[in-house]
Amino acid sequence: MKQFSIGIAVLFLFVFIGSTVYSGEYNLVNKSGTTVTGIYVLGSGSPSWSRLPVTSSINNGEKVTFDFQAGAENCVYSLKFTDTNGKEYFMDNINICETSEIILAVNEAESVPKIDLKIPGTR
Repeated sequence: MKQFSIGIAVLFLFVFIGSTVYSGEYNLVNKSGTTVTGIYVLGSGSPSWSRLPVTSSINNGEKVTFDFQAGAENCVYSLKFTDTNGKEYFMDNINICETSEIILAVNEAESVPKIDLKIPGTR
């Protein structure tokens, strides 16, 4: 099943990417303060997220390495990662043609819990 998932991701990349390809090994460093259970990328113009073929979970402070290919016309990606509670975090404008290390981080606004307020006289 794992090979099938990786094959799907690779197939997606070949279909989605143009003729000029940047290929390389990337480091992913988890500095989010939480355990990451899923990592997904979304290229410009892509209709859906694609899961990166990395280990099942990445503990805070841990670094993993993965291979990825990107077309020269599409170096900028959005990245989504999920934690053990299923919470999603988003990072935009990651230019993978200019870097080989991606640091997963959470800003203060993302770590504030949602508060639902009930105003008297409203439903």
